[in-house]
Amino acid sequence: MLKSTIIDQRIKEVSESRSYLKDQGYREQFNKVDQAYDAIKCMIPNTIKEQFLKLFDEYVIANDKMHIIIEREVYKQGFIDGIEIKKLLTPRI
Repeated sequence: MLKSTIIDQRIKEVSESRSYLKDQGYREQFNKVDQAYDAIKCMIPNTIKEQFLKLFDEYVIANDKMHIIIEREVYKQGFIDGIEIKKLLTPRI
């Protein structure tokens, strides 16, 4: 149970640190997404713009949440694997 608590705590720390904001690649992708979103908004006819933007926002939010779940699981598994590798490499006395 201790492992799970440490892993969950570390996942929370990493996700809340927002260290990715310093990453140049992240900022470039964020700007591309932002520009694409603005371009899409301009292309939508005014008659359906409000409905489309609401639906598109729901899509983006759901897609982001899906990726967050995947990234957390990958991080968690990497952390667990690291603990297991340490056990294998640490001499037993």
